[in-house]
Amino acid sequence: MGVFFWLAGIPYAITVKTGDVSNAGTSASVYCVMYGGRGGDRSSGKIWLTNGKFQRGRTDLFNVEVLELLSPLSRLDVGHDNKGAGAGWFLEEASTCDRQLEMYTRWSNWIYVYGGPKAEATFC
Repeated sequence: MGVFFWLAGIPYAITVKTGDVSNAGTSASVYCVMYGGRGGDRSSGKIWLTNGKFQRGRTDLFNVEVLELLSPLSRLDVGHDNKGAGAGWFLEEASTCDRQLEMYTRWSNWIYVYGGPKAEATFC
C-alpha cells in the first residue's frame, strides 16, 4: 500500500462579477491564472472556476488553494474556453484576495473570440 501526503495549499479567494447588460452571462467554462511572487514570474497554473453560474448581474466567489505563495500578485488572467451556445461573457469585475494582499481590478468589457479556441483578459 502506498503512502499519501497531503500538501496544504495557500488559500485565495477569487471573485468575478458578471455585468448587468443583456446576454452578459456565459455557458463556457471559466478559469483564471494568478501570477506573482518575487520577480512576478511564478504562476498558479490554470485554475478552473467550477460551480460558478456566471449569470447576468451575479457575483461568483471561489475559494482555491495554490501550492506556493504568489504575493505580491502582479497579474491575473481570467478567461474561458469559448465553448457553448452562449460563450461570450461580459466580465465586469475580478478580484483576488490572499492573506497579505488584496488585488482588485475592474474590467467592463466583453470576453469572447469569434472562431477561436479561448478568450482571455489580463489584469496588471
